[in-house]
This record gives sequence, structure tokens and C-alpha cells, in this order.
Amino acid sequence: MATVTIVYVTSSGEPKRAEFPSDVTSINLMNHDIAAIDLAPLRNAPNIHEISLADNPLQTLNLTPLKYLPNLQFLECFGTQLEAVNLSPLAHCQHLEEIHIEGEMRELDLTPLKHCPKLRRLQIHGKAMQEVDLTPLQHCPNLEYLNLGGSIQAVDLTPLRHCPKLEQLYFHEAQLGAVDLTPLRHCPKLEKLYLHGNRLEVVDLTPLKHCPKLKELFLVESGLIEINLFPLQHCPNLHRIYLTRNQLKSIDLSPLRYCPRLEVIEIHGNNIQSVDISALIKIPHFKILLLDKGVQVTAEPAFRERRLPVLFVEPKPQTQS
Repeated sequence: MATVTIVYVTSSGEPKRAEFPSDVTSINLMNHDIAAIDLAPLRNAPNIHEISLADNPLQTLNLTPLKYLPNLQFLECFGTQLEAVNLSPLAHCQHLEEIHIEGEMRELDLTPLKHCPKLRRLQIHGKAMQEVDLTPLQHCPNLEYLNLGGSIQAVDLTPLRHCPKLEQLYFHEAQLGAVDLTPLRHCPKLEKLYLHGNRLEVVDLTPLKHCPKLKELFLVESGLIEINLFPLQHCPNLHRIYLTRNQLKSIDLSPLRYCPRLEVIEIHGNNIQSVDISALIKIPHFKILLLDKGVQVTAEPAFRERRLPVLFVEPKPQTQS
């Protein structure tokens, strides 16, 4: 049987080869210490569905040969040191469903992805990436999972109004100063919203009242100085809320009485002095409320005799700026 030989060089400069049958459907070169690789031979293996180059010290990668892989569905280049990636060849891969790329990129043009209507999962982490244009994603109506990370300072979510199947949205360790969630009102299947490590101060949750399937809201270390939870009363499937390590001085939990499936709330690491837990006592399966040690817990007279699982944690010293 004919074979396909891929030549690569390790981080120590040692040349190596990997051979696959020409009818191969999956190329897995994860964690092979690859510093450089020539993918050109893959044009002779048109049946490839999956390629993983994850956890390699790659700094450059030429994806041009991938335009000869019309059946490609999965591409993973996570855990790399890529400084730049040209996604243009992926415009020829109209069956692509998943893309995962992580590196040192300063920018990444998603334009070729408008030719990938079957795209379901997209994960892009560029440690030096300060902005990303999501416009091409308006042509990806099957998108279910979007995970963006890096030094992103601003993003326009408007294209996501054309992604009605979106279930999970992550901005991990970004530097967003503000974010308008309005387009998410067109994402009724949204289940998880993670905004971690940003500089938001305030975020308007009103659009989330159009997301009845929302299960998890994660707003940890996002610089919040206030939060209005009232839109969440329209989220009956909400299970978990994380507001840890912000700058909140107070919080009104009363809207959460309309969230019968709520189980966990974490609000330690803030500047809250007291909190009324009456609304939580009415929730049948509520499991735990995490607060800073020393926070005063109060309740309406009718509920003072009922116990709620509250766990206090020792507050960490505030970082001096």
C-alpha cells in the first residue's frame, strides 16, 4: 500500500519522519516535540478527516496543503508557539466542524471561515492578540462553541446573532474593558457564558433573559463593581453563578428565587459586607453559597429558622495598585 511520509524537525534540531497509509483518515502528531513540519505530502491523502498537531513547540505552520483535503473536519494546533497562522487554505475545507488553535499570535484573520458553514466549535487563543473580528462567523449558523483567549481588548459580538445554535461562549483571560451582550438575545440555546479575567466593571445581563437554557454564568476576576441579576429570573435552568474575585460591594440575590434549578453561587473575593439569602432558601435543591469569612448573612423573618448551606472562606488580601 502506498504511504504518506511527513518530515518534521524537533526542538533540538533532529529530523524525524512519520509514515501513514495513503488512505489514512486521521493524523495524530500530538506531543511529538515538533518545531517545524512540512505538511505538503498530505495532499496525497484526500481522505483525511482529522489532524492534531497539539502540544508541540511550533512557531510557524504552512496550512496550504490542507486545501487539498476536502473531507477535513477537525484541526487542532493547541499548545503551540505559533506566531502567525494563515487560515486561507481552510476556505477549501467546507466540511470543517472543529478548529482549535493556540499560540503567540498577535492577530488572526477569520475571513476564510465564512466558507465553512458546518463549523461547530472554534477555539482561538493568541496570547498577544488584542482584537478579533468575528464578522465571518455570521456565515457559520451551526456554531455551537466559541472560545477566545489572549489580550483581546474589544470585541463586537454582533455576528453571533446569526448563530442561533450557540451553546457555549468563552472569553478566557482576555482584557475586555466592555462587552455588549445584546446579540446573545438571538442565541436561545446558550447554556454557558464565561467572561474570565477581564476589566468590565459593569456588564448588562439584560439580553440573557432571552436565553432560557442558560446553565452557567462565570464572571470571575472581571473587575465588576456592580451587577444586576434581575434578567436571570428569566433563566429557569440556571445551575451555577460564579462572581468570585471582583470589586462588588453589594449584591441583590432576590431575582434568583425564580431559578428553581440553581445549585451553586460563589461570590467570595469581593467587598460585600452583608447578603440577604431569603431568595435562596426557597430553592429546593440549592447546594452551596460561598462567601468571604465575616460577611453578615441575613434573611426575612419567615425563613430565619431554615438552614442554608453557606460556606465561608478566608478572604485574600486586596492587591494594592
